[in-house]
Amino acid sequence: MSGIDFTRRYGVLLHPTALKTPWGIGDIGKSSRKLVDWLHESGATVWQLLPTGVTDKWGCPYSSYSAFGGNPMLICLEDLVADGLLSESQLITSWDDYTKVNFQKSWDKKRKVLKDSFENFKNDPTSEKVFSDFLSREGYWVHDLANFLVLTEMHGDDWTKWPVEIRDREVDEMDKFETNHSDDISFQIYLQFLFEKQWNQMKSYAHSKDVKLFGDIPIFIAHHSMDVWRHPELFKLKDDGDMEVETGAPPDSFSESGQKWATPNYNWETMRSLDYQWWVDRVRYLSEKFDLLRLDHFIGFVHVWESPKIDPDARNGAWSPTPGREMFKVFEEKIGKLPFIAEDLGAVDAEVLKLRDDFQFPGMKILQFAFGGDDANDHLPENTPENFVVYTGTHDNNTVLGWYEERQQAKAEDELDRMYEILSKYSNKTAIHDKFLETAMKTKAFLCVFPIQDIFGLGGEARFNYPGTTDASNWSWTMDLKMLSPKRAGELTTMAKETGRL
Repeated sequence: MSGIDFTRRYGVLLHPTALKTPWGIGDIGKSSRKLVDWLHESGATVWQLLPTGVTDKWGCPYSSYSAFGGNPMLICLEDLVADGLLSESQLITSWDDYTKVNFQKSWDKKRKVLKDSFENFKNDPTSEKVFSDFLSREGYWVHDLANFLVLTEMHGDDWTKWPVEIRDREVDEMDKFETNHSDDISFQIYLQFLFEKQWNQMKSYAHSKDVKLFGDIPIFIAHHSMDVWRHPELFKLKDDGDMEVETGAPPDSFSESGQKWATPNYNWETMRSLDYQWWVDRVRYLSEKFDLLRLDHFIGFVHVWESPKIDPDARNGAWSPTPGREMFKVFEEKIGKLPFIAEDLGAVDAEVLKLRDDFQFPGMKILQFAFGGDDANDHLPENTPENFVVYTGTHDNNTVLGWYEERQQAKAEDELDRMYEILSKYSNKTAIHDKFLETAMKTKAFLCVFPIQDIFGLGGEARFNYPGTTDASNWSWTMDLKMLSPKRAGELTTMAKETGRL
């Protein structure tokens, strides 16, 4: 059953890459601690992040090279100086100012500095013990991930096109590879060691400020990932490793041809025969990193729309059942109470809702969705039960102000009139974004989460992602930490106190 603390509270949604630093990208060190300090001053007790795994050069948190491990781009260089793993002279200072994160450029620069710290680490006589302890704890995934990342650099982002002996992980060839590239592999393990160390420090710091960390579990794994390469038997693949089917969404009002996500479906029969151990390991790993976890695409734990890989679109797809209920019971037996929030948005059916409710997982409501339809709209403030999380919007939506400006430009008068009517019942604030915040805080929902763009009333230029696109601006928005003002913290504290969330 649910392991959620239903204390009335509020929080902020912000991925750490967006915290502007001198190093081209946010981190889980100094910049994250500054955010946590400000959340504490603001009365916020939850920080929601997107997935924090190793991403490709485009930086999409939902396209990770592994279900395990952390993104080395988020390692704080300044903390390495404090730990004696870098000297001040080794810390590059000639970084360009930036308004958007350039993931490839940032990684190229950070990687050089991290290489220097790795050489310093190897020369430290005390390092062997802590490194050995890390390997003993995380050896079930970290060696495979390190191998996979080095091989990706060597052979590219499609493991099915690697040399056949490596593709199929033949023992002799893998031994030869590990011998010939031992230093590169050790460097990748070192990066995961640093990430875990800094993550644990950041989590402890957040807890010392009464801030819980809220993470995200994407239901599917990228085809080019350590997990699919290392455990092909757990996925619906052909003999050469290519996908038999792709997961996605059926044709609907948003897409006449449906959606294909280039992610494989699981081989659930094999998963069941192994008592869902891969999933158990994944949930246990992330439960140690986060206090709360959002289950992305919750409908997929009941059934999944899968389409033949050879088809150009998803129109010939079909629903394939998922043993989510059975698997959740295994989680409870092996892990305990589950800190899950169900992302139950979209066209969910009664079976999906029953699964959510039987396990007492809180669902989600989005205030931006409340102003269409009639009084039965599930997202209306008055229709939001206590055991839900209410958002002004998510990382996939426009900001509140951007949404409002879009409706004005589209002359959506009926929807805007409905918005004013509803919000006026809950808030007399002047600014649109403040009306949204106060309205959400006054709902019965035990938790409100606000994208930080909405807290500061930013427009569409601050949107974080456009779903279904590969726009270079996706995931790259940054926030100047100077925005975290004491004045705004005081205003939010007052709002939280008045609505019983402090």
